[in-house]
Amino acid sequence: MKVEVSQTPIIAIVDDEYNVTSLLSNLLEHEGYKTLCFNSGQAFLDYMKHDRVDMVLLDLMMPEITGYDVIKKIRNAETSEYTPILIISSLTDRESRLKALSLGIDDFLSKPIDREELWLRVRNTLKVKAYQ
Repeated sequence: MKVEVSQTPIIAIVDDEYNVTSLLSNLLEHEGYKTLCFNSGQAFLDYMKHDRVDMVLLDLMMPEITGYDVIKKIRNAETSEYTPILIISSLTDRESRLKALSLGIDDFLSKPIDREELWLRVRNTLKVKAYQ
């Protein structure tokens, strides 16, 4: 299931654990996506001041600035182009999911990551974005 769009989507991976960003980057690049890895929410937000990405894979629990805060800042800063956000977190309780959904995320994946599920959710989310 390779990427089906003509331009290679750029996916930001935001997680404070290097092994997670490395794994996700390898899995997504194997499927033909370009990835950018950030070890903090603030580093990603600084990048977004000048450049855009096609999608964000975001951890919720990070030091200094949480994933929840990153979601709020992305949604408040958006003008014309929508940025899909997929949460990738070890938090699996209903309250965490509902809070993230209420802030405007597009989907939620639980750690440990299932490779096939990751590929399908990323592909499907990018297709929906393309239709917009």
